[in-house]
Amino acid sequence: MEIITIDKLVHVYSKRKEISKKVFCTLNDFLQRIIIKDQVITINLLNLACLHHDKEIIREWKEIRREIIYNNLLYSGDFYNRFREFRSLAFFLNFFPHYSFRKSEKPDFILRHDEKDIGLEITSSVLATNTELQLEKIIMHKFGNNQSAHEIKKFIEREHPNLLKIILFDVQNGSILLSPTKNLIDCQYFRKEILHKAINKTKAVQKHQPFAHYWILIDTEDAICFSEKSDAEDLQNLLQGEAKHLKNINKVFIINRLHKAIMAYEVNKQVFAYFKKSNH
Repeated sequence: MEIITIDKLVHVYSKRKEISKKVFCTLNDFLQRIIIKDQVITINLLNLACLHHDKEIIREWKEIRREIIYNNLLYSGDFYNRFREFRSLAFFLNFFPHYSFRKSEKPDFILRHDEKDIGLEITSSVLATNTELQLEKIIMHKFGNNQSAHEIKKFIEREHPNLLKIILFDVQNGSILLSPTKNLIDCQYFRKEILHKAINKTKAVQKHQPFAHYWILIDTEDAICFSEKSDAEDLQNLLQGEAKHLKNINKVFIINRLHKAIMAYEVNKQVFAYFKKSNH
């Protein structure tokens, strides 16, 4: 694997994404070695994650990553939405690396394994409106992960007062949760959002090119209401109750990147599997 400079990384990043529109790729095709502070490290170009354990190097990479995403020409047009799709796919491939993929439009990706093609639709369960998307961009662009909800809210009050419909507050691990329920962590609300997204994507699948198998991947955007197997059991009950609205798809995957959790729900059998990777 070639070792490249940080300056060349933006070009390579864009080129790999373009290649994935034409041919099937694997997770390994998106691993790239670069040099930071005289150390060779590996970057996952799907989500721009640093596969390294040195805290100083990771901190350095986060600053570079922010520059790539927010202060380069990449941050134009539909880049941000595409980045989120690839970020969700990267998490999925960490659990199922044997699948190759090709970027598509309808569906979002085509997966391939054992000569079988699967249409994959990706969506978010939490960031449901343009207002919320705009707010997330402000939070990530202006601050980063170490700022409090109070500091972010002060900035929004001053610069974007029209966005104050969403309530911000601190949760564990320094995350910010966007709550539609006045500072309450309403897990039932978020689970119903997951269900609604599954149903809506099922309807959209009917308009796409035919595949023998269709899957939906729902990213909870690190929501704290999907982190344990008991949460998956509650979601299974919701999905079972709406089985007639999900008949055009084969599997629903629900992920929580913060807690490294994934649920795979088989629609026809109405059963699920739950996986969670250790943070260590």
